[in-house]
Order: sequence, then C-alpha cells, then structure tokens
Amino acid sequence: MKLSIIIPFYNEAQRLPKSIGQVLEYLENQTHDWELILVDDGSQDHSIEYLNEFLTDARIKLLTHEKNSGKGSAVKTGILSSNGDLVLFSDADLSTPIYEIEKLLDAINSGYKIAIGSRDVLGSHITKKQPFIRRALGKIARTIIRSVLKMPYLDTQCGFKMFESSVAKKYFADMKTKRWSFDYEILYRAKKDGIFAKEVPVYWHDDTKSKINITQDYINCFIDLIKIRAQK
Repeated sequence: MKLSIIIPFYNEAQRLPKSIGQVLEYLENQTHDWELILVDDGSQDHSIEYLNEFLTDARIKLLTHEKNSGKGSAVKTGILSSNGDLVLFSDADLSTPIYEIEKLLDAINSGYKIAIGSRDVLGSHITKKQPFIRRALGKIARTIIRSVLKMPYLDTQCGFKMFESSVAKKYFADMKTKRWSFDYEILYRAKKDGIFAKEVPVYWHDDTKSKINITQDYINCFIDLIKIRAQK
C-alpha cells in the first residue's frame, strides 16, 4: 500500500519546516510506501525558500498556485496529483498530530472508504481550545451544516481526512467550492452516493495564527452551503 499525504499551505514560512520535519519523522518509522505533496497556494512570504532541504527526496513534491485560490483548491491540486492507494490531507500547522493517522487507517482497514478526524465525537481530546467566540460560532455552523445537508457528522471541518484514492479523485475532480466549504461539499456528495465516512476522535489543538476571517469566511461558508444543497 502507498500513502499520499497532502499539505496545502499559504504564507507558512515560520511553521512549515517544523511541521514537515514531524511528518517525515512519522513516515520514516512506518512500513508503507509514501509520498508527501506540498501545495503552495500563492504564498507571498517566501515559504518555498524554506523547503529546499526537503525537496532532494524524490518522494516529496512541491506544487504551486500562481495566486491564492483557497484551501479547497489547494487540496484538490494535491489529490489529483497523487498516486497513492490512500490519500490524507492535513493542515500545515498539524493541529491534529500526524501520528493520529493510525486511527484513520484503522477505520479504512475496517471497510470505510473515507475517515475523518473529529473534535466532537466521544474520545476526542482538545489540548488547547479556541477562543470562546470561535467555539460558539463553530458549534452553530456545524449544527446548521448537519441540518441543511442531512449529514450525521458532528465535525466536518477538522483538517485531517483520509480517502481511498479512487473516491477522493472522483469527488475532488469536479468540486465546486474552492475555500473553506469544500469539506462538507465532498462529504455531502459522497453521502448522496451512499458513501458514509467514519468519524474518528482525534487529538487537536488550536493554532492562534489561524487565517480564518470570522465575519467574511463564515458568511461565505453559509452561501456555499446553500449552493451545495442545491446541487443535483
């Protein structure tokens, strides 16, 4: 089995080298073949200059967008370029530690085609909480997403998800949303085809350097939600 790990990033010069180091340490101590795909979503802080030391390994690829297109767009680029049997995407800050991948692998090995990390199911552990307003808005947003899309998942937005490659490429190939809403678009379309994800409890910590704009991004996500619900 070959595992593809996708890490999208935008202006992550300070955090990315440390995160990549942790990912590589994990990968070098497990038994699967692997590739690591880094997707630069139009960074303007010279993030790429900090990656040269890693790119000497042929298993590590760097893909770039000329301009910032959104997290969903970057994940899509990585997934469509992958050639592993399983594909995982992870946030660049590793809010979910990379070793939690083992829990998602267990879910896939038990028969699921999609496994998603969750901060809300029983057994999850948040080591550093978000500020109160972010937690409150997030809870409201997740409730609305479940209600509108009729999905059972308590947490669709944790940036740690694994797919069988064929499933990932099928749904990401014609994904309509480009930014933060892509997670629930993919899960919704899979659900419509009878493919349900296993929601897996993970460790997670808040990153105070989050790039989410609380007002505008939440408004955009709700607009996207209506568009996704209207998809045929």
